[in-house]
Amino acid sequence: MEQTHAFAVDFVARKSKINKSKAFIYARITLDGEAKEISI
Repeated sequence: MEQTHAFAVDFVARKSKINKSKAFIYARITLDGEAKEISI
């Protein structure tokens, strides 16, 4: 039986709650429906 895997990387910018002029960049990595986020 053949298996298929799904892989995706999305980049997201989120504004700081304290300083609205700054933003944090996150990479969301998804593998087979399980997502993890890291800040870069």
